[in-house]
Amino acid sequence: MIRINLLPYKEATLVQWGQRQVLLYVVAVLVSGVICVIWSQRLPDPQKKKKELMAERARYETKTREVQGRKTCNQPRYKKNIVKANRKYKAIARLIFSRRSPKLVLREMSRILSEAWGPTLKAKLAGKDKRTLFNANWDPNSVWITKFVEKGNQLTLEGGAKAMDDIAEFWRRLQVSAYFTKVDLEKFKKVKKDEGAKEAYLEFSIVAGVIY
Repeated sequence: MIRINLLPYKEATLVQWGQRQVLLYVVAVLVSGVICVIWSQRLPDPQKKKKELMAERARYETKTREVQGRKTCNQPRYKKNIVKANRKYKAIARLIFSRRSPKLVLREMSRILSEAWGPTLKAKLAGKDKRTLFNANWDPNSVWITKFVEKGNQLTLEGGAKAMDDIAEFWRRLQVSAYFTKVDLEKFKKVKKDEGAKEAYLEFSIVAGVIY
């Protein structure tokens, strides 16, 4: 019977296995170290981040102080300026109002009965299209005035017209004029020019307030 001693082989195998285990452990430690180093580099530095936040906070505080130090709106001063402007406006309005006289009213009447000029529009109608307010092509010779009486800022007009449309246009022009207010057509009637004439005309009476 032949006997073989395998102990030396087993011992060599165990030594190699042990070396491999040690090598794997060393490699695992090295890999873990490398991963830790890389991960630590990726993480932000707490002290650096703190300094950045403190610097940003300081900038915002500086801007806040600058804004608070500015005078964004001096309300009392602006209110005083508005009051002064309103006083000046009212004073100018009174001067313009005081300049109106019977002479200017007569001139306005000539404008109303003029094809070229037309009435002086009220302030609230200044921005509107004149063509929507009165007929610029109207023939003013179709209306004539026989009586013009003004008493206590109340004006009474009497006259004649060829047709009702002419009276309506004359009344419309008085309505939009800046010199007259509360224009009322009191009466009108159809009459003949004379006994022998076939053509008739209209007599009318208008009462209006005069703005001086």
